[in-house]
Amino acid sequence: MRLFSFCMKELSVYPQGRADELPADSVVLVLKDDGYLEKTVSELQTGDLYKTKMHRLIRDRGLQECLEYFLLNRMQLSYKTGDQSEVQGSDIMIFTLNEQEVAFFPTDDDYIMEDFHSAMQYIIDTEEEKEY
Repeated sequence: MRLFSFCMKELSVYPQGRADELPADSVVLVLKDDGYLEKTVSELQTGDLYKTKMHRLIRDRGLQECLEYFLLNRMQLSYKTGDQSEVQGSDIMIFTLNEQEVAFFPTDDDYIMEDFHSAMQYIIDTEEEKEY
């Protein structure tokens, strides 16, 4: 997943920076090639270049707002079935925005709309963070 570009002055080298002030399950962004990987604080290794994510209140978005965002931004959705996906036995929804895969989300046929809604809220939140 590549959603953010980094400014070098915003990065810290682990174990320096704010990571140790955050809960172990907090997600940080770790520089990898020309993008980032999301890791929890507990997964950081000495020397990782990382950035803490924006800490702000996330508003709950309705399904209609998520669908509008999906359609207005001409996103694409594809699937990998359980036998093809990296997570054996789970179907995976793959969201593409501007010709880049921006999110992978496991799904279950019984909860497909709830899974879509959760994934879209995550994508919109992540895209809004780019604006800050």
